Amino acid sequence: MNGLNRRGVLGLALATPFIARAARAEAEWPNRPIRFVVPFTAGGAGDTAARAVGQKVGEILGQNVVIENRTGGNAVVGASAVLQSPRDGYTYFWDAANQITNPLLLRDLPFDYRASFVPVTLAAKFPQAIAVKTDFPARTLAEFIAAAKARPGTITCGTPPAAGTAHFALELFQQLAGIQLVHAAYRGGADAARDITGGQIDSVLITTSTVRGPVQAGKARMLAITSPQRIAAVAQWAPQLPAERLALLHTVAAALDRPAAPQPDQGYEFGDLLAHIGRTMQNIWCQQRELLGFIGLTLQTLLSVLVRPQRWRPTPLVAHIEQTGLDAIPIVALLTFLVGAVVAFLGATVLADFGASIYTVTLVGFAFLREFGVLLAAILLAGRSASAFAAQIGSMKANEEIDAIRALGLSPVELLVLPRVLAMLITLPILTFIGMLSGILGGAVVCVLALDISPTLFITILQRDIDLSHFLVGIGKAPVFAFIIAVIGCLEGFKVSGSAQSVGEHTTSSVVQSIFMVILIDAIAALFFMEMGW
Repeated sequence: MNGLNRRGVLGLALATPFIARAARAEAEWPNRPIRFVVPFTAGGAGDTAARAVGQKVGEILGQNVVIENRTGGNAVVGASAVLQSPRDGYTYFWDAANQITNPLLLRDLPFDYRASFVPVTLAAKFPQAIAVKTDFPARTLAEFIAAAKARPGTITCGTPPAAGTAHFALELFQQLAGIQLVHAAYRGGADAARDITGGQIDSVLITTSTVRGPVQAGKARMLAITSPQRIAAVAQWAPQLPAERLALLHTVAAALDRPAAPQPDQGYEFGDLLAHIGRTMQNIWCQQRELLGFIGLTLQTLLSVLVRPQRWRPTPLVAHIEQTGLDAIPIVALLTFLVGAVVAFLGATVLADFGASIYTVTLVGFAFLREFGVLLAAILLAGRSASAFAAQIGSMKANEEIDAIRALGLSPVELLVLPRVLAMLITLPILTFIGMLSGILGGAVVCVLALDISPTLFITILQRDIDLSHFLVGIGKAPVFAFIIAVIGCLEGFKVSGSAQSVGEHTTSSVVQSIFMVILIDAIAALFFMEMGW
């Protein structure tokens, strides 16, 4: 029988390495709500304990404590969200044993638990319990083991989640008892308790606080509970174990009730600044690596679909063309018209001092054909379409619709990403052309009204002084911007963890990243074309 008790540990959320330091830095702490990030589903033992402790902490401090459930990735999603929070002492991570097991189970963790988090206190201990549904024939643990040996591989047992502490306890229990159960992994303990109540599974191995409800309602029967004393007596009920394993379990039992060593108080250090810079650079590198990988996956999927016309999806493509292109024409045309008028007015004001007001026409033409037309259209679509892509795919991710697509054997990239990318590749050049015409029209209006330059003279100067190459440079950047905007928006949608707040965060991130990449690529392209003389 496994005796690993599940511990709820209140971890510090990198808002500051030590709570005392945050208190000194802000004398009025706390002056706004405090956030507990809980990587477990609502209704489970960890969530219930966090809410109970949060309520008491809120009463003591006089501030609300907000419980935010950020599930997924075996608590990695919640931990990552905490690490991205400001270092202001208002965000804390409520974790169990994941900081011990995840480094052993997961490759390429985006952070180091020991370097990124500092434990604050042990908040709760939750013994594990084995319970069966009421019509299961076993009434004792011995009878349960006998039934499992008689019917190997047929009795189901649920734990929350896969690769969690309860799962480890179940695997160790099966090994010690010499039985084989069918493991059912749940997102949270409340889900497992619901299914044992309804009789959908034969047994569960979850915390006592979670299984208490079904037991008290007469829908489940408890067979055994773990405890440090049970581990300490392991030699009596599992004498066949090797001596080194018995010694390890005795060490675990002794450590369960050992008080945690006090954390030394530390002040601000220059190393903290360097560590923060290093973490930021690492996050940026990981983000760019994910983007490059997603670009490669999108291009690979696109090439595989192009050679199979039966897999083309014209209906969603046309729908996204309408949403991203046709619906954006009025705002693109209006904005570029106004900016064109502003550029012409400023150019006329400055050039008038040199007696060169006539060159305002050339200024407007150069600006909108090479830069402003495509740049303004791309920025508008980055804020309008990239955010829409992230929100749409993120909502599907939160509702587990993307998991359903994968379960049907379909590709989410092919179904969700390609129509959006192709729609952007088609619509942004069109919007860029419209933006160029509208911007030049806005400049022409100012030239006609303020500089007495007739429309005929305006068009003549454009034809004489503006080469076709300037138009080609501007329109040539549109497909590149369109691809980057669409890919970033879709990628951020796939990163959503499952909560409404996560959808909002990644929607905002898609807009910021898209605009940044558009301006960065445009600046690099401008330098390149200047050096090439184009």
